[in-house]
Amino acid sequence: MLSQRLFSRNPNKTKISLLSAFLLAISPLAIQYSQEARMYSLLMLLTIISFYFFIEMTDKKSNYYLWILTNILLIYTHYYSVFIFISQLLISFNKQTVKGYIYTFLVFSPWIPFFLFQYNTQKSIINAGYDLNMYGYISSLLPLLLGIVNNIIISIGLWIIIVIVITQIIKSKNNEKEKRKIILLLSWIIIPSLLVFIWGYFIDSSIIGIRYFVFIIPAVLIYSSYLIIKTKSLYFIIISVIFFLLLTLPTLNQYYYSQKEDWKGAGQYL
Repeated sequence: MLSQRLFSRNPNKTKISLLSAFLLAISPLAIQYSQEARMYSLLMLLTIISFYFFIEMTDKKSNYYLWILTNILLIYTHYYSVFIFISQLLISFNKQTVKGYIYTFLVFSPWIPFFLFQYNTQKSIINAGYDLNMYGYISSLLPLLLGIVNNIIISIGLWIIIVIVITQIIKSKNNEKEKRKIILLLSWIIIPSLLVFIWGYFIDSSIIGIRYFVFIIPAVLIYSSYLIIKTKSLYFIIISVIFFLLLTLPTLNQYYYSQKEDWKGAGQYL
């Protein structure tokens, strides 16, 4: 639904939607956290809904209060949602958007003492944090989101591809509205990743957990699908799908055949 809205004027919007849905269905990280009684799958869902209403609000001036309500649910679901808010604010910095975030944080304000307690407790438990460097950070983030077994060569290759892609977007002849949606997707991916690294590097590395970036997966896969479909080559589309399968199957195999917590059993017991 989100990809349909993003590329509403693109004749291939249905193909982009179907391919991104398929890639999400085989995403190891998405599968893993959909089967755990934790907040990560809800974080991903609410992020998708937030961006959907954000697009509706900026394009059609509608669903403003639904966007605010979704953001309130987001901030109560996971604190990383703040980085999502910043990425949206940088895309559309205006009185309406700022007012929406003021409402969001006013509703969240009763929970701030608990947040500070949790943060200080975590900081005391993980006092040392760990040595954070850009090389290690970027070499683990994107492969994990795509469901690839961490491999430094693949990691470097993927980040080189990202740089090439951004360059092509700047040079592309897409209509202005579609180009804005592509920038939105890239902001969804890059801005939270960059802000978390800056916070971890200069302030506190204990807040960093790669699993918290599960909310970026939809943007990565929607944009990947857009690029694949844009080629208009059936052979390239088939090869790309096979390539994604070959990248994700080893991780899926490792996940399904390794010992994991019995969340299903815990739910049945309760």
